[in-house]
Amino acid sequence: MRKCILALWLKNYLRTAGSPAPGSTSTANATAGGSFYFRSGQVKAEAGYRGGQLDGDCVWYREGGGLLQKGAFRDGQQDGFWQRWHRSGELLDEGSFDVGRKTGEWITYSPDGTETKRKTFK
Repeated sequence: MRKCILALWLKNYLRTAGSPAPGSTSTANATAGGSFYFRSGQVKAEAGYRGGQLDGDCVWYREGGGLLQKGAFRDGQQDGFWQRWHRSGELLDEGSFDVGRKTGEWITYSPDGTETKRKTFK
């Protein structure tokens, strides 16, 4: 269920992006990926696509600036090392995915950067 919710959120997040920024040479489509923009022209996300699915490195930004999250996809599933950030810019959490499932050690941090939790996934 969680994977389904994340996939829907990501599709909506990218779909609500505005047109490419003026003068931009980057385009985004469901077969090659590229950059997505907020209506202001600021980059919203940079994502790779293959076969109509997220595939490769992806980075999402906050509208006001700063990173939201970054990681990679393989065949539409989260795969590899991921990080997310608080609005303050401090790291929120980090860990790895193996074809859509959390694996290994995940670390969560408070907005002030203090480690708050460690959890190991099999």
